Amino acid sequence: MLADSFWVMLLLLILSIILAIRLKEQKSRFVVIFAIIFGFMGDIFLGLSAPWRTYAGGVSFFIEHCIFIGLLIWSIKRENLKIFNIPFIIGIVIFVATLITMEVLAFTVVKEPNTLLAILTSFYILAISTHIALNFSYSSQKKGTYYLYALGILIFFATDVWVFLEILGITNFMSKYIWYFYQIGQLLLILFNNDLVFKPKNTTKIN
Repeated sequence: MLADSFWVMLLLLILSIILAIRLKEQKSRFVVIFAIIFGFMGDIFLGLSAPWRTYAGGVSFFIEHCIFIGLLIWSIKRENLKIFNIPFIIGIVIFVATLITMEVLAFTVVKEPNTLLAILTSFYILAISTHIALNFSYSSQKKGTYYLYALGILIFFATDVWVFLEILGITNFMSKYIWYFYQIGQLLLILFNNDLVFKPKNTTKIN
């Protein structure tokens, strides 16, 4: 499964790093590259057949989300934007709904529920949902092409749910294509943030 998509993933990784190097905000460059590498490692771990693959992949993605959360908070404060708004609340709703659904599935569908995995999954969902909430808040205020930035995290989130359902044995529908979507989501997160391609409009700078 991993071998079929490895080279495409590697090419997308290289492209992501090249784009990150071009970030206008110099302080963000190495931080974003650091996040990208953890995301790639998560893809590799989840594509393995080892019993620890879920834990290693989850931790890698958790670190990646935490880095992006830090960058978003920094960007929002730097540009004098609001954190709490309706899009942010929508992100919280997604978190609550996903957490409840995944926990129910973990303890009802699986014959031998894994309590540790359920706990770690809860922390991971908290991280990616915080990322979603902040992303929605930021993108809704920046508008324009930044909506594609929001699309990036939604693709990432949908792929996570997809992988989780596969781990639970609920579905394996088009499982070999999962890894492509991770990289596409990550590319959108890089392309449409930090004024990489398009200049921001109505940005207020803090003196």
